[in-house]
Amino acid sequence: MKNFTLTVLFAFACAFVMAQDTIANAGFENWINDGPYSDPYDWSCTNPATGAAGFYTCYQDSTVVHSGKYSALIETEYYAAFGPVPGVLTTGQINIANESVYSGEPMHSRPSGVIGWYLYLPAASDTAGVSVTLISGDSIVGTGSLNWKDSASTWTQFYCPITYSSGTIPDTAQITFNSSIAHGTKYTKLWIDDISYDYFGAGIKEAEIKTISVFPNPANNQFSIDNSNVHANVLNLFSADGTQVKSYSLNSGINNLDVTGVSAGVYVVRIIDNGGMPYTNSLVIVK
Repeated sequence: MKNFTLTVLFAFACAFVMAQDTIANAGFENWINDGPYSDPYDWSCTNPATGAAGFYTCYQDSTVVHSGKYSALIETEYYAAFGPVPGVLTTGQINIANESVYSGEPMHSRPSGVIGWYLYLPAASDTAGVSVTLISGDSIVGTGSLNWKDSASTWTQFYCPITYSSGTIPDTAQITFNSSIAHGTKYTKLWIDDISYDYFGAGIKEAEIKTISVFPNPANNQFSIDNSNVHANVLNLFSADGTQVKSYSLNSGINNLDVTGVSAGVYVVRIIDNGGMPYTNSLVIVK
């Protein structure tokens, strides 16, 4: 059954190869020198605004890297007129006046999430995070967010799942990292490297894919999972074309989930554990 599951999951991944997008400068190898500071190509940060006040919140780091020559370091600093100022790094554009992000990079597909690597050293009880907003025209069609409270002194893989509110293909993607959620604490540091979109496990090596037991499988009107050890909050069910078909809130222990109105076919079950990593399995529904 394990071999069958992996075969099905990678068959789904292969089906999306032609529809996949990539994130520009995802490894933060390319930087532009703006005089006293450097900014990563294809990303926006708060340096242009904070530099006028004599401090910076985004750095090109060659000493702490996951791969390649560089990583991006964003750091929360302090400015007397405003207090703590978080480091922000985004594929969109930053509106300093109202602390918001707008626009983004072009998008033509529906990834299941964003995957990457981070290292985090919070000051006091700070919290960092990543958020994803997918847009079509003037409408938001997909969102995801993930926060980190605990220190991560070695490179740690993260997975930020995306939940879709419609079947529309997005045309714009905002991926935003914050060294501090809200205003935070001075000296909080977040390193980021090797970011990519994930398409049902396509960004994860086969040996790293974790499976969640799904039973019975095939299922008719109901299937169950054991959430005792994973402690996930939500289960998402995806069809073969990447459309989110159902979303379920999960409790601890055995969860019995209804699929009465779901058409017969092969689906992907995905949950996220309390560490932010995905578990997947295929589910066959028969009628």
